Amino acid sequence: MVRPKLEETPEEIRNRQRTAIIVRVLRSAMGLNQRELSERVGLSFSGVAKLEDGTMRLNSAKLDQIFAFFEEAGLSYTYRRGKISVTLSVDTVDTLLDNGLAWPDLVSS
Repeated sequence: MVRPKLEETPEEIRNRQRTAIIVRVLRSAMGLNQRELSERVGLSFSGVAKLEDGTMRLNSAKLDQIFAFFEEAGLSYTYRRGKISVTLSVDTVDTLLDNGLAWPDLVSS
């Protein structure tokens, strides 16, 4: 039996796009490429790419797993009052600096 494709509301589309940006920012902040992230969270490379370009919807359990990975690495985000904030622990920033990662590397990833 083929399931009909569920139509997304504009709000669901916007949330998927926000998730895509948050995942890319957190991944870049860790200095990982998409393949490295895919290996660490158990998602295919194409799955990570589709997640980051906003064309893939993941179930909440898989998203929770991905965000738990980031939190364990010292990165997190909050969404409050219409603003998304990304937080990096000082230890995470120091590790990134020790590994030679600099701000231009983040914005060009």
